[in-house]
Amino acid sequence: MNTIRSVMGGLFLASVVVLLLGLTSGDTEGYFFVAIVMLAVAFGRVVGLLFDGFDKSVVPPLVLELAIAALLLFAHMKNGGFY
Repeated sequence: MNTIRSVMGGLFLASVVVLLLGLTSGDTEGYFFVAIVMLAVAFGRVVGLLFDGFDKSVVPPLVLELAIAALLLFAHMKNGGFY
């Protein structure tokens, strides 16, 4: 449990720090990287669904992670990313 808390907690805290740095500096490069992290987490949930079977409690966080990733990628592209 300690590893799960430290790795997951650290991952999401680092993501928040990167997003805050982007908000304060106007540089959205970090948004892209946090979006990739969110997509990796969502991918892990899908793998879990495939191997462990469907659990409806996994759907809301999965949808939220995909929405966050989409919003971050949109904000990054709108700000001049990927050109």
